[in-house]
Amino acid sequence: PRAWRKLFTFAYRQSLQRADWIEAFSPKDAQDIRSQGVPEERICLLPCPIKPWTIIPSREEARRALGLPQEPSVILCVSRLAVRRSAEDHRPSKTESVLDLIRAFAALPPKALLVVVGDGPGRRQVQEEAAKLKVDGRVHLAGMVEHSDVSWYYAACDFFAFPEKAEGNRAGLALLEAQACGRPLVSMDTDLARMTTEPGRAGLLARDLNEFQQHLLALSQDRMRCDEMGRAAAAFVARSFTIDVRARQIEELLLGHKPVSTVSIEQPSRVA
Repeated sequence: PRAWRKLFTFAYRQSLQRADWIEAFSPKDAQDIRSQGVPEERICLLPCPIKPWTIIPSREEARRALGLPQEPSVILCVSRLAVRRSAEDHRPSKTESVLDLIRAFAALPPKALLVVVGDGPGRRQVQEEAAKLKVDGRVHLAGMVEHSDVSWYYAACDFFAFPEKAEGNRAGLALLEAQACGRPLVSMDTDLARMTTEPGRAGLLARDLNEFQQHLLALSQDRMRCDEMGRAAAAFVARSFTIDVRARQIEELLLGHKPVSTVSIEQPSRVA
């Protein structure tokens, strides 16, 4: 009922004004909170952390277990194949981002492979697009995989790629998990992506799909660079996105101190 909605809105605004600290999970959350008149000094950008993997297999071991060849460059995407809920939904769907990835991947050398982990109603669209571009033999749809087993796919790939353009409210779990496994990422240049990686060191961010494709090509031809960026990615997640790090920051808030943020929204490097 509208009356209840007004009551909840009033209560929400009052709680924002009375709270000592407001935790924001993403740059978009922080912007929404600022729009309610909350001063910057009371807003803490503390994204959701991840639980580090206890065992990360080697690339060679993971590829043997998954039946993937050792030599070619393997690009990984982990995503639900969701579609738009209705014609009025203007936010690009996950499936649309995967379709953009396949189109960019089609221009890569013929030995490169793309592995997509995840499933959903958009699976047929993905299959049809891969067939249309004649890369269906190089695009492997792994379907749904138990979360405990996804680390094998992260370990098997050379880098993670997902061209999501929409700003979200949460840091992408897969982007963080891939980096925790020592794999760099290629994504679009958004505030959320800048917060989720170290642009230029642990990941490459693109202003448009043409630049995204250039980043794919650059990393697919340079495994040594992938490994170097992957080490930087793992170190970044370890110091910024683990549960222990976030717990210490929340303890600081409870003691009345604003913690030093371990994340920032850096401008991406334009060196491919």
